Amino acid sequence: LVVAPTHYSDFGPDGISLLFGETSPLTPAQLQLQADYFAARAKATPPGAPVLILGGKGDYSRPPARPSYPTEFIQQWRDFRPDTPLQFTTFATYFDALAPVRDTFITQPVSTSYFWHAFWVQNPRVKAWFRRCEHALQAAETASALASLRSAFTYPVQDLYHAWLQLFLNADRNTLWGAAGGMVFEHPTSWDARNRFEWVEAASTRITAQAFAALASLSAPAPSASPEPALFNPLNWPRHDPLDGFCQPSVPAYGTAPAPRPSTPRPLAAVQSVIETDHYAARLDPATGDLVSLVTRPSGRELLGGPAHVLVAEKATRPEWYQAGDNLLLRPERPRLASSRDFPATLSASETDVAVIIEITSVFHGGGASRRVLRFNKHYPRIDFTTTLNDIPDETVVVAEFPLADTPREIRRGVPFGFSHGAWPEPRPDLDGITTGIQPAVRWSDYELPSGAGLALLDRGLPGREITGHTPVLFLYNAVEKYYGYPNAWLSGAGTHTFHYAVAVRDTPWAEARVPRLAWEYNCPPLPVPAAPRTASPGIRTSDNVIVEVTRREGAYIELRLIESQGLPGRAFVAIDLPHTAAALTDFNGERAQPLPAGHDYRFPVRPQQIITLRLRTAPVPEITPLTDWSPLVPEHKLAALHTYHPDVVGHPPRGD
Repeated sequence: LVVAPTHYSDFGPDGISLLFGETSPLTPAQLQLQADYFAARAKATPPGAPVLILGGKGDYSRPPARPSYPTEFIQQWRDFRPDTPLQFTTFATYFDALAPVRDTFITQPVSTSYFWHAFWVQNPRVKAWFRRCEHALQAAETASALASLRSAFTYPVQDLYHAWLQLFLNADRNTLWGAAGGMVFEHPTSWDARNRFEWVEAASTRITAQAFAALASLSAPAPSASPEPALFNPLNWPRHDPLDGFCQPSVPAYGTAPAPRPSTPRPLAAVQSVIETDHYAARLDPATGDLVSLVTRPSGRELLGGPAHVLVAEKATRPEWYQAGDNLLLRPERPRLASSRDFPATLSASETDVAVIIEITSVFHGGGASRRVLRFNKHYPRIDFTTTLNDIPDETVVVAEFPLADTPREIRRGVPFGFSHGAWPEPRPDLDGITTGIQPAVRWSDYELPSGAGLALLDRGLPGREITGHTPVLFLYNAVEKYYGYPNAWLSGAGTHTFHYAVAVRDTPWAEARVPRLAWEYNCPPLPVPAAPRTASPGIRTSDNVIVEVTRREGAYIELRLIESQGLPGRAFVAIDLPHTAAALTDFNGERAQPLPAGHDYRFPVRPQQIITLRLRTAPVPEITPLTDWSPLVPEHKLAALHTYHPDVVGHPPRGD
């Protein structure tokens, strides 16, 4: 659901707002202006529905400049217009007020184009770290739920709650966009983004290890025997994806497997010009290491239309009124500075049991060293890339190009809880996804060729995508030395920067390729745990058309949140081998329950990309105790800054008024 109230901080006809901007009481003439403004807004509101206005003074939605407002204004308004009641409230109250007229709304599925393009591109350090923490915390929740239902392990309600709070704080818009002064990310005396990420990482690792220690103790061998380390798969399907080219374990859904011994890379005497695997044949340029051909198997369809995985440096030219780090011009307007093909390269090759590994070293634009590692997985439809760049010049954008053999007919890109689906280059009435401009993608984007084959770009925290003609690009970096005058080491191009991304090759139709699952595997590898439990069942099985994003406990329930991942209507099932007495489909808040027939195997219809919440009644865990003071989450040496308030400072970094 999207509500578009025209502005996120708007309460008057003057752009700044009378109510929030004036320091004196509003005059009758000003109250009439306010009334005229309300009447104009009512014309764009469905009959019978309340008018929604998001109140606030300008950016950051500040409170009224007059201290006695809004209380004084409410009384003025009651005297001036008693026929038009007004209240300050929350969105939940507004949404409930729509209930009597909700069925009269005309609703339409619609996508959107984006602006402030640099926000999707810059500061991959914060984006990648957030992604790692999010998956690690989801895995810790899953492990805790399984262990608490099968052993004496106590579900860590408060620890998980505190960890999610820490992560949510780093989801602040400018923090996650990476658009802020450096003190937001690292500061010697103030609570910063690094502190919160490190907290989440440590908590997730500790909780997962404790959960599996409890599970392993149920069937532990003799005390003299050392437990064998294992890998835990927190995903709801069996997986056989490779781990960094060194091994390819097989781990059941929600289960564990012995940690395999990684194979040692064996140097190859020469770089192979053609690398053949079970899923594709790749040909390399022997001088640069670029991919010049990628042919699918078994059909033999070519995916590439030119040298691919070429790194290109472009000038981040922008109109003068744009702050560096806020916006980027589109690719046709960004001057090309250099590419990886412009510099002599040295290639070397090695091989493991599961991958052929090519390493390419050279310099890059600006004179810094460049290292690109390509892992061609022998038994998996993925090519993994690890790229390291050094000292990228200020206001330089770096992209990786992947020109396609033909203009793609359809483009999909991951979004939270699903994907956007649009046509390229011309829109189609049956597909509402926007494909033009710089787009953010969550974990993956997929480009389907007229032949039916496709190529997906997977990333670990590199959400920026753009396509021009038949060439999609993945944004690696946008170097910005200062943000609104404040230095930011996380935005700067100085130093070493490492990026992880991949290409997934598909020779089958979209619904069979399971691209969203490939992207989840790439972002959430099996986790090392101290020992494997010897249980007969992992506890949860599902149909192939859903991804379980949440497995947790809340109060008297086990809660699963599932996403229909193929964009197709159908039926889903969830088989639960965990102690519970009843099951129901609910809304996000666990309300409006639709009971399911008693049993352990639950089947229900699903709509394309539907988000399903399944709740199973079980023994209760304690309720969350809400945190009313941040102090328990803050390093001790940063508490003084936490409790220091600056009423004259707006935003962070401080921008005054």
